[in-house]
Amino acid sequence: MKTEKILREGYGHCFGFSGDGKYWASATTGLIHVWKDFDLVSSYEIPGFEKGNIVFRNDDVIEVGLFEINFKTKEKIYRQSISEKFALQCEEGRGAHYSQYKSVEIQHSVKEDLVLVSVAYQPPRGIKRRVTFNGPKNRLLLFSLSRSELLGVVAENYDLARYANLFLSREEIIFTEDSNTCCVVAKNDISKMKVTVSEFIPLYFSEENNSLTGAFQNDHIQIRSASDLNCVWQVPAGFASVNQIAGYKDLTFAAVNDNSLQVWRAGGKSPQDQLLFSGGIEAVVLNTQSLCLIALSGSENTIHVVSQ
Repeated sequence: MKTEKILREGYGHCFGFSGDGKYWASATTGLIHVWKDFDLVSSYEIPGFEKGNIVFRNDDVIEVGLFEINFKTKEKIYRQSISEKFALQCEEGRGAHYSQYKSVEIQHSVKEDLVLVSVAYQPPRGIKRRVTFNGPKNRLLLFSLSRSELLGVVAENYDLARYANLFLSREEIIFTEDSNTCCVVAKNDISKMKVTVSEFIPLYFSEENNSLTGAFQNDHIQIRSASDLNCVWQVPAGFASVNQIAGYKDLTFAAVNDNSLQVWRAGGKSPQDQLLFSGGIEAVVLNTQSLCLIALSGSENTIHVVSQ
């Protein structure tokens, strides 16, 4: 592997690509950038966005967070009707207005007309200490995108553990709770948990193989079935940390030990290639031309374009 380009503007830790590969987008907290090839085309503020996937619905429109952006006409639409359904009326204690929940991660599936939203309760500024809120602190909500309709509450809790690492497979809803427990819920019955595995954090979902690749005990890399979380393969090496993961066919691109990118082939006994960086790796993704984009944090935030 070698670095082909370093992009010093338009930083982001979330990425998405158009079907023809001509356009792509990078997003960070509250901001998204649209690129054509490796030229920055435009940028948009997306208040409230922290993390989530970016979907090109067609050649003109991007779905990101609770925003729909037409980057050709520069039109930006906020899905207020979805955020209003964050509200919660409690049987006891104080109810929560929708503005008291903020979205912390959003996963879109445009093909299935679904939006999976992790929200966290945030007390309003200046709230009186004697006023208590007895409702859930964190909720995982499933919506219809086109109808802005709440389809159901997938999970909720009363502690500080946010729902994260969201994925939508063909039949399952996948997420983590308690910071390191991977959970699978069937889409056709979100009222009960299908299966859980502790100390596994899914970082990449392969639709082709219906598999999850992630960090096990934070120092190993495993591939698991997205349906039952059975382990398919484990990289035969341990690391100080497993940070980010991307995949291409039977290859796993893993950011490990904060600043090292390694490439593993399924079943292999050693990495096929590796590349060291001077900063911490915040994101790894492959574009439609199989180039690897590395979001690197350090004295300056940059995106490195790496060829295999």
